[in-house]
Amino acid sequence: MDYQNLYNTIISEPIYLSLVIIFLLIMIYSILKKFFKLLILGFFAIIFYISFLIYTDGDLPGDSEELIKPIIDEAGKAINDLSNQLQDMSKDK
Repeated sequence: MDYQNLYNTIISEPIYLSLVIIFLLIMIYSILKKFFKLLILGFFAIIFYISFLIYTDGDLPGDSEELIKPIIDEAGKAINDLSNQLQDMSKDK
């Protein structure tokens, strides 16, 4: 099979060219979708692992204690502030 002839046919015919472009876009979309699912799965696995270590009072690897403890404290403060605001809003009604 002569690939140069096939290439010239696809390039010269707008219908073939549009079909090839649509096919390539569908392939790229499906690859990115699978990569995104894998990325989300890895993210949740890491979050679950860190949560498990915090729940069991395990040592987090590296200097993560300095990073995660302030985040947990700030999240607790944010939750308390939000609950206080919701209680204030319910009292105002």
